Amino acid sequence: MDTKSLLAYFIGFFRTEWSTGLHVDAVAIAPAYGGMVADSYILAVSAPSLADLGCYDKSDVIIQLLYGKVPVEQRSLIDRVRVYNSAEELTKHAESGFDERFYNYCELSLVSPPEEATA
Repeated sequence: MDTKSLLAYFIGFFRTEWSTGLHVDAVAIAPAYGGMVADSYILAVSAPSLADLGCYDKSDVIIQLLYGKVPVEQRSLIDRVRVYNSAEELTKHAESGFDERFYNYCELSLVSPPEEATA
């Protein structure tokens, strides 16, 4: 799946989740590992509705959702999830090329499934 199709999928996916109270107002896809690994991406989301949660809690909300509702075809392409409190934060980090030296972002890996998904 190409990145444009993957991005379009996640934009549509998070739009449908808006009615559940998860407000994601921006989504981006960036190559993981500087593009050195094919078909491995970072999913960046701005989720203002999760802004009051700690890093691991807000990331866990997104990861649980991905394992619970996103087909393996799309989910297997996501290596990590980054959660931002606002679209402005996400945009600022995107403009830096998602430089990992950038401070103040919350990121967790999707390498192993959450505990509830393995039960």
